[in-house]
Amino acid sequence: MTAVKRLIEECWEGVKNLECVHENPAPQDVAQAIRKLDQRRHTLVALETDSEAHMLVGGGNGLRHPLI
Repeated sequence: MTAVKRLIEECWEGVKNLECVHENPAPQDVAQAIRKLDQRRHTLVALETDSEAHMLVGGGNGLRHPLI
């Protein structure tokens, strides 16, 4: 299994994206970022590894997977 090396969160204030980057996030950090998704201020979470593997998670609005 490949570890997440970088977590990037979009956080909007009006029309400005205040992108937050977290290096070597813990699994709890990833879960917390996904929980914050609300389709308004927190719109996208990107997970990156050292390889070509990337994952984008978007959406939210209070709905989340029951396991997270």
